Amino acid sequence: MNQSGKTRRLPARGLPRQSVHPPLDLPLVSQATRRLVKIHNYSPGGLYIELSDQLPPGSRVRLEWQESPPPMFSFKPFSSLPALVRWSKKLDEGSHDPFGAGLQLLLSACDKCGLRVPDDQIARLPGPFQLCQGCRQTMQNVLDDGRLRSVLGRFYLGNVL
Repeated sequence: MNQSGKTRRLPARGLPRQSVHPPLDLPLVSQATRRLVKIHNYSPGGLYIELSDQLPPGSRVRLEWQESPPPMFSFKPFSSLPALVRWSKKLDEGSHDPFGAGLQLLLSACDKCGLRVPDDQIARLPGPFQLCQGCRQTMQNVLDDGRLRSVLGRFYLGNVL
């Protein structure tokens, strides 16, 4: 509720959710505390989880797995994903876990290949550019090789000067 006494509406969900049946247990790390949470649904941008204690909205957490990633993350070659707690609430008495929370996955897309990777694994370049580690390494190899400098030099000599 806001100051004028009206209920504040949250924006409509931008991505469709997929249910997880039965709910999937996955470790979650928050402020060096590791706990088991149940994933009930997910989308490319986030998750709904239930857990035994409340997470403060705005806090950063990390979903982790030991061996292969859960089915919904199998296209990502990572062992963990960073997320932001968007909301958290106490659930009804009949729920298995007393709290529910909405997590926003903190992923960025590589400007070269389009791969979505965790924010902490993306290379931010000068300006608005960001690359995944693979594309950054490829670009670094080309720059270190000197071929790009040679090609650009020939281009400028032949077309600009």
